[in-house]
Amino acid sequence: VRLDAAAVAYEDASRVALAAGDMIGVLRGRLGDAKIAMARGNLPHAEVILEETIERAKSSGLDDVQARALTDRAFIAGSARRYDQVIRFSYDALELSKSQRDRDRILTNIATGFRYLGLMDVARDAYLVLAATAQEQYIRWMSELNLMELAAAQGIELEFDKYRRDLEGADFTPQLRVTYLLHVGRGYTALGDVVVAIPYLERAIELASQHHLNQLMFEAEEALAGAKRRELRPERHRAEPVDPSVQTVIDAI
Repeated sequence: VRLDAAAVAYEDASRVALAAGDMIGVLRGRLGDAKIAMARGNLPHAEVILEETIERAKSSGLDDVQARALTDRAFIAGSARRYDQVIRFSYDALELSKSQRDRDRILTNIATGFRYLGLMDVARDAYLVLAATAQEQYIRWMSELNLMELAAAQGIELEFDKYRRDLEGADFTPQLRVTYLLHVGRGYTALGDVVVAIPYLERAIELASQHHLNQLMFEAEEALAGAKRRELRPERHRAEPVDPSVQTVIDAI
């Protein structure tokens, strides 16, 4: 019902904007239509809407709208595990975006795309930039947490321990504290020290339960079960072959 109401509202807004000759309003309405399609699980339709919006925004010189549409296309690509497209769409959005906060979030998407492609060194470079320059403390902290987890996955114990100690006393929100405990527990498991890992994961489960952070609690429970079985499942290091357009982004990073 809410999605139906939202769809009607976006349609009305687009109609008013079109009557007023407000192209920005029209295209923002189309972005809303795409979000409705995504929420309903119709990703192909959302992609069609976004592609049309990107072209119209480009021809009208509306960089901000184009960047937002590209970012949404990157989100859809990530849902489909097309990580090379995540990187390409996000990088195009990065070049168009004027807001530093938006640029930080887009660079986070790029770093995550590289990580899932197995390009750990490039992902680390991107997270290092964010950890040093991001405007929001939340993004800087998340970048350091990701750097800590990457270090463990690659067996760089000294670097893992440095981030663990640096972040231990951070004034985290409950969600970030649980994420920290989970990353540390997974890190120690990946490094082969499950005796140390288990208390971190148990604390992550306890804290997640207290704050009703169900998804994180499930992840911590899964990590704890794996640690108790002494299952070491670090991220794979072998990189996938990359498209030339992705190589351009690697060079830029």
